[in-house]
Amino acid sequence: MSHTTYVLIVMGPCGCGKSEVGQKVANLYKSTFVDADAFHPKENVKKMGDGIPLTDEDRIPWLMKVRTEFLKFATNPSSSEKNKVAAVVGCSALKNKYRDILRGEIPHPAVSSSDDSTNNAATTGDVKLHFILLNCSRAILEQRLTQRSGHFMKSGMLESQLNTLEYPEGQELQSFSVVNGDLELVDVVEEIETKLKHII
Repeated sequence: MSHTTYVLIVMGPCGCGKSEVGQKVANLYKSTFVDADAFHPKENVKKMGDGIPLTDEDRIPWLMKVRTEFLKFATNPSSSEKNKVAAVVGCSALKNKYRDILRGEIPHPAVSSSDDSTNNAATTGDVKLHFILLNCSRAILEQRLTQRSGHFMKSGMLESQLNTLEYPEGQELQSFSVVNGDLELVDVVEEIETKLKHII
């Protein structure tokens, strides 16, 4: 008997706490955390380290890799049967079309529909993506970025990320939860848990 398996995408601009919150949420649901940043090619990492915003052409192959990775967990019978939440992903997912790629609604031009097994997996209706936007004030984001060290994303990239961010509208709202990312970590996770009780 099939059941719906969820993949939670913890999203937002740099400094919102995607990795930290995502890991806590994954622990909460005894799930796997996937850090999308780990799948950036070295060219993307260098551009961001140099303060150069990524283009759509830079992001699309990366998003496809991220999707392939989380679907390994979502379509694995041993993990999906145990947990309703197969994976929690930390990913900026700033634009609507980026989120569509993660949903499998816009396949990469280099991948044919007959060859894209991961795309087919999402059209079965058994894997459902739910996005969690960590909505933070600019002041908090700037504060966190200036205090962060050892990450390729520099504070100067914040302006570009905020300009790129597209808030959900219309039908997309059905697969979204927006939480207050300015709160302390424990309070953010608690708010997410409360919101997801009505969804998962």
